[in-house]
Amino acid sequence: MALIAPVCFAANNFIDHFLIEKKINSAAVLTIFASVFGLAVGVLVLALVGFPVLPWGQTALLLLSGALIGIAIFPYYLAIATDDPSRVVPFFQTIPVFVVVGGYVFLREPVSSSQLAGIGAITLGAFLLSVKKFNFGLFRLRRSLWLMLLSSLCIAASIVLFRFVVVNQEFWPSLGYDILGEGLGGLLLLLFARYRRQSMQELKKISLNLGLIFGANQAVYLAGRALAYKAVALAPAALVAAVGGVQPFYVLIVGTALSVWFPSFIKEDIRQSVIALKVSAICLIFIGAWFVYR
Repeated sequence: MALIAPVCFAANNFIDHFLIEKKINSAAVLTIFASVFGLAVGVLVLALVGFPVLPWGQTALLLLSGALIGIAIFPYYLAIATDDPSRVVPFFQTIPVFVVVGGYVFLREPVSSSQLAGIGAITLGAFLLSVKKFNFGLFRLRRSLWLMLLSSLCIAASIVLFRFVVVNQEFWPSLGYDILGEGLGGLLLLLFARYRRQSMQELKKISLNLGLIFGANQAVYLAGRALAYKAVALAPAALVAAVGGVQPFYVLIVGTALSVWFPSFIKEDIRQSVIALKVSAICLIFIGAWFVYR
């Protein structure tokens, strides 16, 4: 399950990039639309399991866990709107770093010396991907780094909270409340009048085909999240998060292929020097992820 989820997420990354670059040019609007979809799915999941009543404290934690995912989507969309998916997605591999720390603090999961080494490798790999300009000791970091660190921190906190609750509860009711919380978290953007206006304007322009693409994309994403969180319910949180280290490889390979054969859909920077840097950094991140969960 933990290995299948990255395939779903990789497909989702490219469709997200296509949507925000070609169709809906607003990270906030895309977040709001995704949250409405998530809200409906959360209610559906809970309806299918009979709307079980969980202890209020655990329900609150699950809703908070989901809300953090809803909040994390916004900086992710902002990052993917300004950078190549193959440069943005590897930053998600900082999630195991945050999960290890959170798992140690809140779940008392031990941290080994190899995990610390892995954290160092992930940090270095993320730094190499984030450098926008390097010259004689002067460097400028990409804006996507800070956006993705914020997104990854929120996701890591969500994983830790979800595992904290799900070890004592059934999976599907827990996931239902979590997805419901995701919808509510993303809809916080509606508190801003600017985003409400943008959402109404974009809603009027959505065609049937675009709606089907968006719906299918969200279904793939939620399928990946269900698989990933089911794995979280069965294994240490850091292990599951680190297995996702294969996702950047999927994204790099598919992104390069699409840029060569379908540049109208996705056009990444495929210069040899850039590809070499991405491969080196992703390999370093993958090795770090392996050390984190070995």
